[in-house]
Amino acid sequence: MAKVHLVVNHIKNLEIGRKISVRSIASELGISEGTAYKAIKECEEEGYLKTLPRAGTVRVESPKEKKIKNLTYEEVLKIVDGELLGGEAGIEKPIYKFVIGAMELDAMKKYITPGGILIVGNREAAQNIALKNENGVLISGGFGCTEKIREMADRLSIPVISSSYDTYTIAALINKALSQNLIRQRILYVSDIMKTAPVSLNDYETVNDWKRRAEETGFDRFPVVDEKGKVVGMITPRDVLGKDGAEPLSKYMKKPVQVNPRTTVAYAAHIMEWEDVEQIPVTEGDKFLGIISRGDVLKGLKERWMSHKTVESLEDRIIEHFSYEEKNGKFIFSGRVTGEMLDPLGTLSRSLLSMIMVKCSSIILKNRNLYTEIDNISMNIIKPIQPEHYFSVELELVFTSKSHSKVEVRVMNSDSECVALGMVSAVH
Repeated sequence: MAKVHLVVNHIKNLEIGRKISVRSIASELGISEGTAYKAIKECEEEGYLKTLPRAGTVRVESPKEKKIKNLTYEEVLKIVDGELLGGEAGIEKPIYKFVIGAMELDAMKKYITPGGILIVGNREAAQNIALKNENGVLISGGFGCTEKIREMADRLSIPVISSSYDTYTIAALINKALSQNLIRQRILYVSDIMKTAPVSLNDYETVNDWKRRAEETGFDRFPVVDEKGKVVGMITPRDVLGKDGAEPLSKYMKKPVQVNPRTTVAYAAHIMEWEDVEQIPVTEGDKFLGIISRGDVLKGLKERWMSHKTVESLEDRIIEHFSYEEKNGKFIFSGRVTGEMLDPLGTLSRSLLSMIMVKCSSIILKNRNLYTEIDNISMNIIKPIQPEHYFSVELELVFTSKSHSKVEVRVMNSDSECVALGMVSAVH
């Protein structure tokens, strides 16, 4: 049984996406196939291995490991309503960033680094570069891939996914998921900062024992536990100073404020402030797990927020490159059509155009101190806009009242031709 345990630990330490079999594990570790089989079955039950139809048995991320993490290809597959074309064995691998392949191959190479995913159309050369650089491929417009790309993806265990959405919609969906994931990562829990195996005192010990323990450790606040190890109190200098050294701590200890490992640090900080305590024991039922202090809380919150910069949305990144002016009562935003804005036909994405209209309308309404929520948008596309062309969004506030406003929107191309018309309604 001890040997099986060692094999289980070996499997758990394998990289995500690694293919294994009874024979390969037995050969690699010099053990019997029976022992290898038992270890593999145990890892499957715990969620560390998964048997996939075409790929065989693969090391995957178990539920125990899925705490704070990046997106995986499997999640992206669901987000974009995609179809997996190849590389199934790598479906559990994490994704750290995405790159939009709307550029020449030479320029694209410097942006493609391991751990990302390339959003690109029906461009086999770009797909090939991505796979060679350990990047997944997400093909927009519902296109498939060649057999050569599929075989390469399977061999490298790097997924190739096809989605019927246009490039902008895919990028917006992934960007939103990454942003939401970062917000989850910013939530700090007590289990992230608590000190385990803290020093404690027993309820039958005396004030003199507290003094000796304080001198030995340099601490002066301690949890007090009973004979079963359950936290029954907290003892601090103001509880015992001036008291008889022979008296038991149980006479002076205060009722403890407690939190569990899943309590958010923000809530723990609130409790510390409300109860005016410096330390809080961390417990799970009757089990004493650790302790947190005000210093731990402040340090943890500072490190977490310093390590994660605010993520800009894809929409913000697009709008920030627009110029802006007011002219003849109209508000004009001007920009250039880039690759990420295009649909599969090579023209401006309808979903992107809707976003631009809403975003620009929101900006001018807020500039007039009209804090609003977009209620409705109507849009009529008259003609397409080609890539690399300049265009402008002209907005006119045609109606406003205490309860709602309406903004008329015209999208003009570089030849001053109207290519789209719309109306955005907002409620105050």
